[in-house]
Amino acid sequence: SSGINAEWPLRPGNLASQAPERMSTSRSLPAKNLFYRAVFHVLLQDEFGSLPARNVGHSASAAPDFFRYCKTALKKLKLCDVSDPVIQSYYERFNDGTVERQLYAFHQLRILLTRVIESLILIDRMLFLHDNEIEPSILGLFDPVVSPRCYVLVAEKLRHCTMPTFGK
Repeated sequence: SSGINAEWPLRPGNLASQAPERMSTSRSLPAKNLFYRAVFHVLLQDEFGSLPARNVGHSASAAPDFFRYCKTALKKLKLCDVSDPVIQSYYERFNDGTVERQLYAFHQLRILLTRVIESLILIDRMLFLHDNEIEPSILGLFDPVVSPRCYVLVAEKLRHCTMPTFGK
């Protein structure tokens, strides 16, 4: 494999839990393990030919460097060990700064799109209810920094339905 590609599995559940407001208030880049995970993904594809269906989880995320990240993740995935020089070669291959910057830019774009996707889902559900003569409203419940899924869809069945409303 020549590089990190678009086949990296996107996890919608993880994406939905990323708040754009949290990103803007923290004013920091994602953790280094995002880069480690992407490089590890390439290593898995190259060395094993396929990706396991299991998740690495948080145990590898706490690793202080790429080498320990790989060792922890391989053990967690119950895969045979990869030699130290091979692990080091993958890190050196992608650690020029370019891939990491591109990955962080992609990650920020994904986070910014969460609000759009979440809004489309809520509007679709709202219109479905409206079409079935149920009066829907969307209300904000939580601070978006605390939970990006901070809205609730409230519905009341009425005899005559008006246009949907958006509340605070």
